[in-house]
Amino acid sequence: MKSHGVGLGRTALLRCEAAAVPTPSFEWYKGEKRINKGQGIDIKNLSSRSVLTVTNMTEDRYGNYTCVAANILGRANASVPLIHSRWSSTWDWRLRKRLEMQIAVFG
Repeated sequence: MKSHGVGLGRTALLRCEAAAVPTPSFEWYKGEKRINKGQGIDIKNLSSRSVLTVTNMTEDRYGNYTCVAANILGRANASVPLIHSRWSSTWDWRLRKRLEMQIAVFG
């Protein structure tokens, strides 16, 4: 998948949508480590969508981010690498994936 850049000190919004019944739960990962709210990270789960906001980008926040959507019938994930870019302002990336593993990623 193509890398996307966000500048130091800027904000990245990663949106993950999953079309699933029953409604899925969401988890976010940076690399292999699960991400929780706090210290410039916010996660909002709204029905079939989850939004991860990373404010004040720093060097240690660059890397591969993965959204995992799961319900009792299965799970699916989508990832995007965030890299340093000195040209970007606020960056918004949308990940959409069906739990049946039919993938559609929009950016």
